[in-house]
Amino acid sequence: MPRTYGHGKRISIANVSRSARHACVDRFGYMFPGLARRRRCQLPADQAVRADLIALGEEIAAKPGDTDNPNISAGYTYWGQFIDHDITFDPFSDIDAVQNANTVQNMRTPSLDLDCVYGRGPGVDPALFDQANPGKMLLGTNTSQGPGGPNPGETKTDFDVPRNSQGTAIIGDPRNDENLIVSQLQHAFLRFHDAVVDQQGTGDFAAARESVVHHYQWAVVNDFLKTITGRPALVDNTIANGPRFFRRRPFRMPVEFAVAAYRFGHSMIRDNYDINQNFINEPLDQIFRFVRPPLVPVLSNWVVDFNRFFDTGSGVTVNASKSIDSNLAVGLNSLPGQVIAKMKRLGGRNLERSVALGVPTGQCVARRMGIRRLTPAELLQGASPTEAQLLQKSNSRLIKKTPLWYYILKESEVKENGERLGRVGARIVVDVFARMLHESSTSYIHSGFTPTLPRHGGAPAGDFTMVDLLSFAGVLS
Repeated sequence: MPRTYGHGKRISIANVSRSARHACVDRFGYMFPGLARRRRCQLPADQAVRADLIALGEEIAAKPGDTDNPNISAGYTYWGQFIDHDITFDPFSDIDAVQNANTVQNMRTPSLDLDCVYGRGPGVDPALFDQANPGKMLLGTNTSQGPGGPNPGETKTDFDVPRNSQGTAIIGDPRNDENLIVSQLQHAFLRFHDAVVDQQGTGDFAAARESVVHHYQWAVVNDFLKTITGRPALVDNTIANGPRFFRRRPFRMPVEFAVAAYRFGHSMIRDNYDINQNFINEPLDQIFRFVRPPLVPVLSNWVVDFNRFFDTGSGVTVNASKSIDSNLAVGLNSLPGQVIAKMKRLGGRNLERSVALGVPTGQCVARRMGIRRLTPAELLQGASPTEAQLLQKSNSRLIKKTPLWYYILKESEVKENGERLGRVGARIVVDVFARMLHESSTSYIHSGFTPTLPRHGGAPAGDFTMVDLLSFAGVLS
């Protein structure tokens, strides 16, 4: 992939081999195909609507009032991005053209199997693996610029992903090097695998991978999902009994999830982050710039201290995520690595993609789920004057037919104070994760698995969180 490849950037199908496309096991589709076919559940994809959606996306990234979420630390924002790159990849759809989602290939296996880390395995992608140490992943080196990372005073030498001579990351998914935080998470997963290999002591890649994947899946369910939904009973019941709504066969990654509900994480992005002891309150554009030439391999003084992104009990200040609401970080109006101007603006891009792929409106999805729909007053709650004007324009078109992504953000904002997903958003997200785990015969729920790895700070065995994973990987100290 070209070094400028970034999240949301469309690429030519000619740049993906026919064998890779043939190997795809999934396409996108609809959780509620009946709604996708109903005109009353769709916004028209005409130029007037598109212009309003672009303007709405720009406005929600410009209005004041973005607040911290005290219940979810900022690490969950980028862990969520990492998970997304493990299960969805749509480089081909065109937001300027109306498409049936069933025609769009998903270039990832939708099974939480960490193919974004392992690629196609050591037999096919040997460049990802350490040939001198059987069973292990290849790590990168740092450009020495002094201390950075979790230990003040220590200069890291091997805290980057592997890179070629041009600085391009040699990893299973190029998107996991689009910003410094997700790139350092990718590095953490490489080290996590290697730590499991060391613990097992056999050099058996397959056995290590199985343990890594099962601990990761457990953490996704019992840490990530329970944290972002705030509904542990919903998660437990759905994982145990299967999804309530997403039952249609064959499995196809629903755009109600991939294009709408799961993009809740975009509202959690901050404009500034504390990266480590050297870089406090750094602007968002720096998070992108420091994984791009000439600043790669990652400078040792920019190594991320994940104690500042997850609550590890270290005593340092932890970055909070932003609330799940209809406010976006200002920096999301000017994303780097995009040539087309409107593709730089994340909010408008999300809303246009929703219309192009026929995602049903929030009102139709809520009614189908039997959940009370948001009222016009609730949809206008907290809106800026410009935002309210756009929502009420053309006989309140966007209030009557609200794009599902915006609806889910607003649902969280007015029903949950932005601290967790609302009922519609939570149900879509949990249903899709449960369906993926039930569909995969190798997932942890089919094996009677319970976590066995040591936990952070000597916590009792039998559970496993992202903090435990980072701790075992050796990136917290």
